[in-house]
Amino acid sequence: MSETHNDHVHAVVTGAKSRSHVLYIASYLRRVLQDLSDAGRLRVSFVPAAAFLTAPAVGVEDARALLPDDPRLSLEEGMAGWRFAEGARALYVSVGTPGLKALVALRRANGVRPIHVVVTDEGIGTYGSWTTRRDAIRRQGAAPVTATLKACLIAATGKALTSERWPAYRRTSHGWEVTEAVRAEFRAHTEGASRSVRRSAVILTQPFVDLGLIDEKRYVDYVRGLVASCADAGLEPRVRAHPAEDVRRYDEFEVMRSRGTAELDPLVVGADAVLGGPSTALINLSAMFGANVVWVSEPSLTFLDTDVSEAQRQIFAAFLGRPVRPVDVAARLA
Repeated sequence: MSETHNDHVHAVVTGAKSRSHVLYIASYLRRVLQDLSDAGRLRVSFVPAAAFLTAPAVGVEDARALLPDDPRLSLEEGMAGWRFAEGARALYVSVGTPGLKALVALRRANGVRPIHVVVTDEGIGTYGSWTTRRDAIRRQGAAPVTATLKACLIAATGKALTSERWPAYRRTSHGWEVTEAVRAEFRAHTEGASRSVRRSAVILTQPFVDLGLIDEKRYVDYVRGLVASCADAGLEPRVRAHPAEDVRRYDEFEVMRSRGTAELDPLVVGADAVLGGPSTALINLSAMFGANVVWVSEPSLTFLDTDVSEAQRQIFAAFLGRPVRPVDVAARLA
């Protein structure tokens, strides 16, 4: 991208299902802007993605709030006819893997015109193998054959159609490290986050009940145990439900009102401890902000911690440390 001299870029963005996804995209578009002159222009067509379960969809207003605030960048919702502006460099930015429907539409509308295809992270699943991706698709309700075919298709098309990967995490000779441009993007939106007067702990939950992986009573019992352990350690516990969950299941606890991206919540970033299973949010909080994270999973769900790829296992080790048993949480926090 930086070796070309066309100073006008038209980018279409698809696949963003969370505000974290938008931040990954923002960090890449900031690099595009750095390559433009003062007279250059970056036109962004943001195509909203379908929401995950009952989580709120991420729309153009989220993009407006999180993409770089630069007079050379203009933002529009959707892309009329899937046609790139004449004379501009054509850029397609997708989350997780190139969207086949979008690519087909872009090719039909733009012929053989060169399109630079950039893929950002979807989450920790990005670092899985095709088998871990298949298992994740099955957990979301797909039939075994469908999950296998979809996982194979994603792996094949991702490799064949991607021009450039823009990852949040990179494997180096020293192990796994955060892409600094991505870290800077997260930190730019949480400047001023400070610790509360009271020592606090945040418990991040996941939509495992909604996905049918565990019954509600057992999962609430797990959360109740974490709340008690945090209190025993002298911390004020708060539950932060996943956006795709029914928050009413946590009515007995102090529940945080914000339901969006945990990494953008100052009360989460500034907490003395953040607890939960090895989610993308927990990893990002550790890697982007150096948060004190505690990896503790519900015992019947520990297969989600172990049935992972080697890359995922290494990322867990690099940014989460070792898992803690629920009975040992209070001692770990003391």
